[in-house]
Amino acid sequence: MFKLETEEEFERKRNQDSQESVRRLQDFLEEEDVHMDQYQLADKTLLRYALLMDIVQPSSRRSVCFTKGYGHYVEGTGSVLQCSADVELESAFKSLELLSQEDKLQRLLQLKLRYFTPREIANLMGFPQDFSFPKHTSIKQQYRVLGNSLNVQVVSRLISLLSSN
Repeated sequence: MFKLETEEEFERKRNQDSQESVRRLQDFLEEEDVHMDQYQLADKTLLRYALLMDIVQPSSRRSVCFTKGYGHYVEGTGSVLQCSADVELESAFKSLELLSQEDKLQRLLQLKLRYFTPREIANLMGFPQDFSFPKHTSIKQQYRVLGNSLNVQVVSRLISLLSSN
């Protein structure tokens, strides 16, 4: 155990990631490019909330629920993505509390943590590829709208089942 989670939570997450019938997060991600810098977690956020974040990797098959506070608040608003594949999450958090603030920050920065983009969340929610927000919609507004939405495919299936009766 290397973060502030119980053994049960850790085991539940491990079981969820082993579900072969569930697609990996990497299937929903955008290509990494220069505009991804705006989604990197701020140093202050890393230092203050690292132990509370739900950190997932592209190979993960789970995330926590994305809420309208995503990108603005950290705790309980959605998972963050570890973009550095060559750094073990457990080793990054090992004895973290014993380090100076600067050393702690350097260790956490190695993980290359970032928020999911609004497009990636839309992908996870089942929105079609041609879906887009109006041109002048801020990222914060996009997160708010997506955080209040339901998975399009799930709703479609439920309506189909309800209307067939």
